[in-house]
Amino acid sequence: MDASDSELMERIARGDPKAFDAFYQRHLRVIRNVLYRMLMEPADVEDVLQETFLQLWNKSWQYNADKASPAGYLTMVARSRALDLIRKRKPDADPKVCEPTFQYDISLGLVRDESIRKVRMALSKLPFEQRKVVRLAFMTGLTHEQIAVWLKLPLGTVKTRIRLGLRRLKTLIPDE
Repeated sequence: MDASDSELMERIARGDPKAFDAFYQRHLRVIRNVLYRMLMEPADVEDVLQETFLQLWNKSWQYNADKASPAGYLTMVARSRALDLIRKRKPDADPKVCEPTFQYDISLGLVRDESIRKVRMALSKLPFEQRKVVRLAFMTGLTHEQIAVWLKLPLGTVKTRIRLGLRRLKTLIPDE
């Protein structure tokens, strides 16, 4: 029987390379797909993908099961590394000019479609205020501060709504 993501994370934190390999194989495609959407450049995607999993291996002790699922934590790390790279790019370079050179993998589309369906269903169950800030934070890439300004809310309110929304999403989206 396959170990759950939570079990694998516990074993990774103890330095188990087999658990890391299993977790890597399980989540590689989804994380690569997330990074392609953000970065649009295969070389950047591969660099950030490597940094993401390296951080998971080296800093697995930072994972907190009360804050996110293992897959959610991994996605957050990947997204953070990608945003770091985007911020380092020259400000005058238009990211839309970059043409991706990868071949589309139909299985990625199927995984993405199923993931989108699950996330949309879970998001629809959140209270409107939480759903709004979660979508702004994770689907547009706005920072908490930008969301607070955009919605004319105190920063603490935005952070609380995001935290509560993510906690609720964790219970609504099964750990796969």
